[in-house]
Amino acid sequence: MKRKIAIIADGWRRHITYVWIRGCRNYIKEHELDIEISVFHSFGNFSRDEKFNAGEYNIIHLPDLSQFDGIILEVTNMLNQKKRQQIIRIIQESGVPAVSLLEKIPGLYHAGLDNYATMEQMVEHLIVAHSCKTLNYVGRTGRQPGKSFALAGL
Repeated sequence: MKRKIAIIADGWRRHITYVWIRGCRNYIKEHELDIEISVFHSFGNFSRDEKFNAGEYNIIHLPDLSQFDGIILEVTNMLNQKKRQQIIRIIQESGVPAVSLLEKIPGLYHAGLDNYATMEQMVEHLIVAHSCKTLNYVGRTGRQPGKSFALAGL
């Protein structure tokens, strides 16, 4: 029996997240699995026109998610929190097992990284082995346009 998986994703600054799609396809091929992938990809971060972006996010209303055996979700870069929560709610209400890539979302499985311990080891190494006294960190601070990254002295 053919299994069906939906991938729901938003563009990363106008880029298609094809690597995850290709990875899924390669795994299916290597393991000779009978799985069909359907991709529902929006570009809601593409334009500064809110109506255009809202239209892009309407892709979530096209599939009947209850007809899928699993869902892969990636909405890390969605700026519109209202639409983001709507998409998550639709997936949660579908009753289909779903995995969120990169971030933890209540009610969904999670596939991502927790590199806290690694960063801690790197900082300790810089201080102890190299006598560093000033460290700077550049990282994400939130989802607000124009405030994506910050530089902090440690």
